[in-house]
Amino acid sequence: MNARSARLSSIAELLWEAADESGDRPAIDTTGQVVTYADLRRRASSVAASLVAHGVQRGDRVAILAERGPEAVAAYFGALAAGAVAVVINERLRPRQIEYVLEKSSARVMLSTPALRAEHPRPLETQAVLIDLAAVPDVTADWTPLPIEDRALAQIIFTSGSSGLPKGVVFSHRAILTAIETIVGYLGLGSDERIFSLLPFSSVYGLNQLLCSVWTKSTLVVSHSATSESMNCDSTVKPRRVCQTRPR
Repeated sequence: MNARSARLSSIAELLWEAADESGDRPAIDTTGQVVTYADLRRRASSVAASLVAHGVQRGDRVAILAERGPEAVAAYFGALAAGAVAVVINERLRPRQIEYVLEKSSARVMLSTPALRAEHPRPLETQAVLIDLAAVPDVTADWTPLPIEDRALAQIIFTSGSSGLPKGVVFSHRAILTAIETIVGYLGLGSDERIFSLLPFSSVYGLNQLLCSVWTKSTLVVSHSATSESMNCDSTVKPRRVCQTRPR
């Protein structure tokens, strides 16, 4: 464990540090939109403030159902900054599977978008409070991540559900930070990387790509696997100067 990893107790601190040191650098590059680290932290601060205003406390489960991109990333870091446990839900799951994840994770709140929920054949049946990310007001000052023990639970990652109902695995802040530190060191990743993200943030691989990019203050280039554009790597990767698809 190096000096940087030793002083971090929360995954949220990765984004806050990146914004302090490299606020103008592009953090997320999606088709037609580039968001800097400073912009991403401001949005994450807004999400954290909104969650606390809704009564979310340390250790509460906050589910995130949003299309991969800046808003989903802000929701993830915002939930962690509020001291909550993040439950990122695969956006392609069916309503019954989403309801199962919400129930089994004991999610108190679900951050989502009306556009994504409108794609479902029926409304979700859940006790979780639904918060529309588009309706979360922007705050004028950056939120300070709530202090939390590094071995506290950070996230519950559920399997894809392709062969049955999803199964959840718990991870602490320390476990995830240690894993990201190891991956970054092993692959020799630096701030000049442009990492191509094709898999959902709900998967371990997709999450690792996101967190490796924030750790190194590099750029995550997001493409969506369901689109015809992403199936043509020449049309997606080359124009956006992607140099890495790692970690592998």
